[in-house]
Parts: sequence; C-alpha cells; structure tokens
Amino acid sequence: QEKDFTDTEIEGFVQEIRELAKNSEGNTIPEKKIDVKKIE
Repeated sequence: QEKDFTDTEIEGFVQEIRELAKNSEGNTIPEKKIDVKKIE
C-alpha cells in the first residue's frame, strides 16, 4: 500500500538521508539521485 507524502515530509526525508550519508561516507548525495518513491 503506497502512501503519498507531503512536500514537507519529503524534504525531511531528503535532509535525513543527506545527514546519514554525510555521517557514513563523509559527503552528500546529489539531490537528483534520491528517488522518493523508493523510500519505505
């Protein structure tokens, strides 16, 4: 069952993913690489 996220929620996910990526890899993920539909 798919859930639609608001722009605010999506922005939160993006920031969270970037922080996790920064912490683990030492760099940020380019925004275009993030596919929101694949986030569970």
